[in-house]
This record gives sequence, C-alpha cells and structure tokens, in this order.
Amino acid sequence: MVQAVRRTLLDLGKGIRVYAVQPLSTHVVRSYAQFRWLTTVLTGFGLLALLLAAIGLYGVIAYRVTLRTQEIGVRMALGATRHDIFREVLGHGLAIVLVGVAIGEVVTAALTGVVGSVQEGIASTGLSSHVTVGLIWVAVAFAACYVPAARAARVDPLVALRYE
Repeated sequence: MVQAVRRTLLDLGKGIRVYAVQPLSTHVVRSYAQFRWLTTVLTGFGLLALLLAAIGLYGVIAYRVTLRTQEIGVRMALGATRHDIFREVLGHGLAIVLVGVAIGEVVTAALTGVVGSVQEGIASTGLSSHVTVGLIWVAVAFAACYVPAARAARVDPLVALRYE
C-alpha cells in the first residue's frame, strides 16, 4: 500500500514530498520510548532499594540473633520450644517492617496530594496499589528474617550457655 499512498499524496499537490512511509505502530512505539526508558530505570532503582532493604534487615536480625545467642540458650534450657524462638525472632523483624510500611503509607498519602498539586499528571493511587506494595515489603521482610530465625531456632542450649 506504500506506493498507492505515495501516489495519492503526490496527486494532492506538487509541493508534497514523501520520504519515508512507516506504519502508525512504529510512531506509537517511538513516542513512548522515553517514557518506557524512564519507567525501566525507575523500576530498576526501586528493585535495588528493595534488595538493599532486604540485605539490611537480614544483617540487623542476624546480628541481633548473634548478640542474643546466650539468652536464646537460656530460654530454650528453661523450656522454650524451637517454634517459640523462631516466631519471636521472625515477629521482631516483621514488626520493624510493619511500622515502616505504616509510616511509608501515611507519608505517601500526604505527599501525593502535595506533589500532585505541583506536578501535573501525578494522581492518588488506589487502595489496591498501597496494599500490594505493603504485601511486597512484608514478603521481602519475611524472606530476609527467615534465615536468622531458623538459625536461632537451631541453637543448642548447652553450646549457647557456654558461648562467650
């Protein structure tokens, strides 16, 4: 159809030049290229932030378990089960994240209105977006806290009492 379109355009007027004929889909793809690139970069930074937060949380919980090894041994010697120790360590890590998610959601809700009034095109997101982001953070926190919690649950009371 390129030749037919070219002939029709040339028949419309003598000053019309037709250099390159491309499908509309090509123009649409090109028009969104910058937006797609920016979205990819921001997604990459977001995933990097999520990874760094998970590594940081893992480090904090693992360090806390290391410091409390003797206490965990005493608790296990006095009758605490491995499940109790696992739940306590995991619960502490998840509590930190739940507080952070709650604070983040409040700040996001407040700043979305402010930024939306300054920058056109930024609108408040729906509840499902906030719930999804919160669940992602909790899932990452669970994964980051699972290994230190499992290690704390495997502590041998006799070895822990002799620790340090």
